[in-house]
Amino acid sequence: MKLAVKIPLTLALVTVALGVALALYIHVSMSAFTDQAARDEALAQLRVATKALSSTGTVPDFAVLDDPGMPSDLRAAAAAGQRASLLLQAPDVAWAAEPVTGGKVLAVRVSWADSRETLAALDRQLAVGVAVLVGVTGLLAVGVTRGLARRLGAAERSAREIADGDLSVRVSEAVGGRDEVTQLARTVDALAESMQERLASEKRVTADIAHDLRTPVTGLVTAAGLLPDGRPTELVRSQAQRLWRLVEDLLEVARLDHVDQPLDEQVTTVSALAARGVAAAVASGALAGDAVTVSVVRDAECSTDPRRVERILVNLLVNAVRHGGAPVRCVVDGLAIAVSDGGQGFPPAILEHGARRFQTGAADRGSGHGLGLTIAEGQARAVGARLSYANAEASEGSPGGAVVTLTLPGAAGEATGRHTLGV
Repeated sequence: MKLAVKIPLTLALVTVALGVALALYIHVSMSAFTDQAARDEALAQLRVATKALSSTGTVPDFAVLDDPGMPSDLRAAAAAGQRASLLLQAPDVAWAAEPVTGGKVLAVRVSWADSRETLAALDRQLAVGVAVLVGVTGLLAVGVTRGLARRLGAAERSAREIADGDLSVRVSEAVGGRDEVTQLARTVDALAESMQERLASEKRVTADIAHDLRTPVTGLVTAAGLLPDGRPTELVRSQAQRLWRLVEDLLEVARLDHVDQPLDEQVTTVSALAARGVAAAVASGALAGDAVTVSVVRDAECSTDPRRVERILVNLLVNAVRHGGAPVRCVVDGLAIAVSDGGQGFPPAILEHGARRFQTGAADRGSGHGLGLTIAEGQARAVGARLSYANAEASEGSPGGAVVTLTLPGAAGEATGRHTLGV
């Protein structure tokens, strides 16, 4: 149950309980008061009748000797020599009686219907008062709770933005106020600032290490190229190239983290971008010419930086071939380019949080240093595109595989058609 419902409901229930308790207390008190007032009035009239009988020998009109309608309980008490009173309902009558000379019983009766009606009217007013009190309390609680819920909602959205990687967001700016919620927001802001400083420090260290390694690694690659051919030389060259690619990837990540590079935008079609990316991946030697099939469901025009989109697609295709395996498909549908493979799919961590540097996911996704998807995401942010991760549904004989969808921003126009490009 949401806080905006729970708090007003709780306050309403508490108000009802307190209102009913107060109403019951007032009802019982007023009932006892009216009962006693009716008895007192009957006894007062009985005293007047007794004095009149003793002084004049006659009974006043409001009193009766040995009234046949007298209740038996009252008659018995008077016969025992007591002055007694009795309240009856339906009809609402207050009796009073006492023994007089000659063994007779003098009795009076007084109607207290007006007092009963007054008590009933009071009960109705108390019920209305409780209802009004509950309504006013509920409205006030809803107003206060909505404000609190709105602030907590803003804090939640800001915290989610921080969790998604935007450490520049400040929760206290979205929340406002000077209460405990603000204090909590400031604590979250302090945590975000600490994380931002630590992450920036780690990025600087990574960039510095990559820059320092670039020169010796380049020299190592050059020296390996001068070695005589042979199996040991091939191994040295392979590992030197791998180390060089790692350093270059680290440098690219550092540039994406710290440099706002200008875009070289061009108007082109999404299918042309897909074909260009596949051709670049094949030219790099990372995959064979027949390893990927590009299918165009619906083409579209867009304005973007083709070089950066090419870099994104090369990384996605190499990741699919290296960690997923055949069949690898590249499907164009409007502004979206989906790259899928025939592997075991992405682990839950990537599906939930996206790519993280130096995290390759599950073991069945292969080996690597975990920078390919990180670079792809950085380049996507640079062109205003978005990467989303999913796993295809498994079918008979196929585990499903991983699917990465690149969604490009905006469109200058759109063309329809369906064809297949063999690469």
